[in-house]
Amino acid sequence: MLSRITYICTCMLVLLTFVGCSSSPQPSNSQTALQSLEKMLETWKTGGTAADLKTAQPSVIAVDDDWERKATLIAYQVQPNPFDDGVNLHYTVQLTLKNAKGKEVKKEQVYVVGTNPVITIFRKS
Repeated sequence: MLSRITYICTCMLVLLTFVGCSSSPQPSNSQTALQSLEKMLETWKTGGTAADLKTAQPSVIAVDDDWERKATLIAYQVQPNPFDDGVNLHYTVQLTLKNAKGKEVKKEQVYVVGTNPVITIFRKS
């Protein structure tokens, strides 16, 4: 848990560095947001890591507790019509996971995706 908090704080500091003193936040690009979310989920599904996304072009900062705990992503379905809060897009995703004990689990998660100034994907708690 502490490593996740440290990681999120680091990401937020990076974001604040890029944002600087701009007067208003820029809305996320919906096409880039969806493509980035699907790229994250495919990377997870094929056995990749969040570090792989960070070094990719474009770079994506992604955090998911199940992924960090080494759960295997078997399948996913991104629901249409994400919620737009004016800055980030909130996508509901149906996940089918296999946990460390080998048990298959289905769950619904919401991912918050931002594209400005950097691409970030975080699972909503």
